[in-house]
Amino acid sequence: MEKGRRSGSAACRTCGQAHAAHEPHVYDYVEEVDEDLTCHICLQPFVMPLDIPCGHTFCSACLNNYLRVQQLCPIDRKPLTAHICSPSSIVLRKLLEKLSVRCPNRNGCDKILQRGDLQDHLNLRCPAASVAWSMKSPRCAASKVPSSPTKSKGITRLPVLEGEISHIEIPRLATNLGITIVGGADTALRCVVVQEVFAEGLMSQDGRLRPGDQLIEINGIDMTNASHHQACQALRKMSPVLRLGVYRERIEAYSARSSAHYVEEVHTVNLERQTNQQLGVRLSGWWMEQGIFILEIIPGSPAAKSGQLEPYDRILSVNGEDVANCRLDQASRLIQEPNESLGMRIGGGLGSNEGDIPIYIANIHPQGCVGKTQQIWKGDILLNVNGTSLMGLTHTQAVATLKATVESTQVSLGVLEGPETSLGSLNFIPSWLYWQRLPRCLQFPKTVILHRSPGASLGFSIVGGEDPVRGPEAIHILFVVQDSPAAKHGKLRCGDRLLAVDGHSLENVKHSTAVAMLKQTGSRVTLEVVSWLGTEL
Repeated sequence: MEKGRRSGSAACRTCGQAHAAHEPHVYDYVEEVDEDLTCHICLQPFVMPLDIPCGHTFCSACLNNYLRVQQLCPIDRKPLTAHICSPSSIVLRKLLEKLSVRCPNRNGCDKILQRGDLQDHLNLRCPAASVAWSMKSPRCAASKVPSSPTKSKGITRLPVLEGEISHIEIPRLATNLGITIVGGADTALRCVVVQEVFAEGLMSQDGRLRPGDQLIEINGIDMTNASHHQACQALRKMSPVLRLGVYRERIEAYSARSSAHYVEEVHTVNLERQTNQQLGVRLSGWWMEQGIFILEIIPGSPAAKSGQLEPYDRILSVNGEDVANCRLDQASRLIQEPNESLGMRIGGGLGSNEGDIPIYIANIHPQGCVGKTQQIWKGDILLNVNGTSLMGLTHTQAVATLKATVESTQVSLGVLEGPETSLGSLNFIPSWLYWQRLPRCLQFPKTVILHRSPGASLGFSIVGGEDPVRGPEAIHILFVVQDSPAAKHGKLRCGDRLLAVDGHSLENVKHSTAVAMLKQTGSRVTLEVVSWLGTEL
């Protein structure tokens, strides 16, 4: 049934119907909607639904208007205040956004589409929109779309809003998006999450996508039930315009008053080293902040002997080459030396660019010693060399062990077949699933210590845990709040696996139990974490 428009109200740019600013959006639904998806106040399908402690759900606008009159649950009359209401689950909101609705511009458009796509349709694609909007008043205040969104080459740059699904369009000007992603419906995260946004990539230049954003839709394809591999394939598929449905958590910002006392000083540091000697610094890309930072200085190294470098110093250039906006692996290559002697290149090791990971084979020269055997592939795990274990070694130590075989007429390599392998000439780059599939003995935990004020949040949300349907699942970090203790520490990322908190194991515990264990911690919290770099796109 088509609903009549109310006289005296402005037409809304989100739903195309006329309604007051304090009222929920109005839609013309194609079919009858299940009453379980219906608000008991307006008797229409939920719009931006809120859950209340007694288990009932209402449209946010309907409930807020009701609570101004009486602070009781409209159904069971239990006491209720607005501050204890919370946004409904993302699953419910996805179901609502998939409901079929008709375009309100019925005189010039007969389009039927999903409710979540209507806003983009009205603002960008509706053939009757130019006529319809010229006869209407400005948008209602309930719509959060900017009144004058910028346009470039026919594409409107809508923002990503917190607490709801936003649809954005990005001109596909490059193959490399400059992001890493984690998760998928086939993982404990259940959803696809942006882990990092690299400074030189397409997404960074666009400026709207952030670490922690969930990708709900890619080029019109629903990602809510997509595997990690399917999400990667959808993002790699070239098209003139990349269209994304993005969900961003609604999180209150942490106070950043202490940053006002932070003063940057720029110094030039000259380090001298002998041939094949490492500088002795571990670099890190701070995923919540642009730049390359010193994570650790190895005792006795040239960097330590200089006395001029400290952990968390930011590296601006190396030998005159600007690295202020480059990626971590690019900066690392400038301070490292070549390391092949068997006709192969290795990656990984404790403290490597990807994290604390085992040594894996990144590339093989077809005519080298290893390549001629045709028994080892890129992506295989290198366990030992001539009986010497590589487990738990840094990248530098593993390289030294391999170079020590240069005068040997025969070399014995202990290899474990990798979860993923690769052919071709390019370096093998492991995906996030590659690390997830490694046996537990090849996962190297790290200790992360967080400090927080009494009663304050640690600044991250978790997923996973013992599930009656899916069975036991590891606890993973889903989202890290900007400026929180977790973000400022710099070592926690989306997709990291939590093994223990304050010495108490999180293996085979329920999700609610894990949440309670984290809440009961004190001002100093010790976490045991396994961290991997996400899949690069």
